[in-house]
Amino acid sequence: MQGGSIKKSERILFVVTAFIFLLLLVLKFFPAGLFLSLPVDAPSAAGGGPSNKNFVAEAEEADHQPQITAGSPYTLGPAQKRDFRIRVDVTNTGNTPSTNIRMEVPLLDELDSPYQIMVKESFSQAPLEIKKKEAGNRSAFFQIDALAPRESKTLVLNYQLQTCSLKSKLPVTGASSDLQAHHSMKCLPHNTNNSGQIQPHLKPWLEPATKIESDHPQIIDRARELTATTDGDLEKARLIFNYVKGYLRYDLNSPHRNKGALSALQNRAGVCEDYAALFVALCRAAGVPARQVNGYTDPEGCGLAWKLAPAETLSLKGCRHSWAEFYLDGSGWLPADPTMNINDTRLTYFASLPGAGYLAQNYADQPLQVRFQGGKLAVSWEEELSGF
Repeated sequence: MQGGSIKKSERILFVVTAFIFLLLLVLKFFPAGLFLSLPVDAPSAAGGGPSNKNFVAEAEEADHQPQITAGSPYTLGPAQKRDFRIRVDVTNTGNTPSTNIRMEVPLLDELDSPYQIMVKESFSQAPLEIKKKEAGNRSAFFQIDALAPRESKTLVLNYQLQTCSLKSKLPVTGASSDLQAHHSMKCLPHNTNNSGQIQPHLKPWLEPATKIESDHPQIIDRARELTATTDGDLEKARLIFNYVKGYLRYDLNSPHRNKGALSALQNRAGVCEDYAALFVALCRAAGVPARQVNGYTDPEGCGLAWKLAPAETLSLKGCRHSWAEFYLDGSGWLPADPTMNINDTRLTYFASLPGAGYLAQNYADQPLQVRFQGGKLAVSWEEELSGF
């Protein structure tokens, strides 16, 4: 019996020793932070309920300055820090308590525009869930257990961004023959792979969408007229850009504003959203991937009005803006803002942004949605910049 006990003790000692040895190996080759980190695209709240502790999601790289590779078709100016803040105020204006309040709040999209990067995002309350959607859209779900009559709660979304000016190296104002030679692919269209199929990441930006009626006969016919003399995508985009900025009349009071590409083509009046939508629709109809960008710009588009002192804040009310981007093989996404180029005979805003005065938010707007029981809720949304 005693010999059996000794053998059993030896087996236990061997198992414990082996476990300690394996644990030391894991700690040696895997940093402790790996087990504590929370992925940016899949945050969660402990217990599934709201928390008063700020939730922070931060990019992994320490150096956030945009990197330009050799042979890039553009240069970027110095990165400008932007502290972009969204405040969502929820108030129970009713006479009875409101409970089980669940909000789906649009977040800053997963953007791949070359002139902006997100360094960090944080929330005043941990989201229950963050969902990815089409076109890079994301939304976060937040829970408020209850609001008494006349009680309010504020949710704050904070983003640390870096924006840059962008200057194209492409011959955007050169002779037509130079433009065609630079981006005319004779073997395969730029938007296909070696099998002749549309590349998945470009497919959404070649299809019709809400207010982007690129499949409408009038849009198709106008795109064909404008680009009949060229096969080059850069030249196609340039011809469409010049057409849109000269064809439309900017009118804040137009009854046709914010109605989309087809309305802009038919009525020749609108605002920035209509300029961007018509440019995008005509590009897509001509086979050039393009997308509308929604965000903000300062009145001059150069970012001077956004230079703030530490702790100084600036409301972005009145700064809402829409512009566009088009895709070129070997160049990627390039900006185009026909609205800002209305009174400029040069192509200052074609494949270029002269200042760091643009803040991109999404490629497809989403509404804020709220569900609740009892009471009567009023929800307001405010956006601002804060100085570093």
